[in-house]
Amino acid sequence: MIACGPASTPARSPDSDPAAEAAPAVPDPRPVPPAADEPPPVLDASAADEAAARAIVEAKCARCHGADRVWNETADAAEWNAILDRMAGLGATLEPQERETLLRYLLSR
Repeated sequence: MIACGPASTPARSPDSDPAAEAAPAVPDPRPVPPAADEPPPVLDASAADEAAARAIVEAKCARCHGADRVWNETADAAEWNAILDRMAGLGATLEPQERETLLRYLLSR
């Protein structure tokens, strides 16, 4: 025998919340870590900062040593400032805006 009319719906318990049952799943807000072969993400620097920082390193730092030396270094703000001061003492020249851009990018990695 074929039934006519709307399909029957399962009975709900008196304490079930229909809104909760229909709510979509909330995505996990935690960032997904990069794969082992991917560089770490830049957190606070914009893509423009990254491009500018790379150009500064190529123009001002890589004249005396490879740019990899800069990119492979990890340091906090005080350490980066000391490194930049030491490089200035050896003849490296950075305009104040270049220094700020470079520091912002280096500290965001």
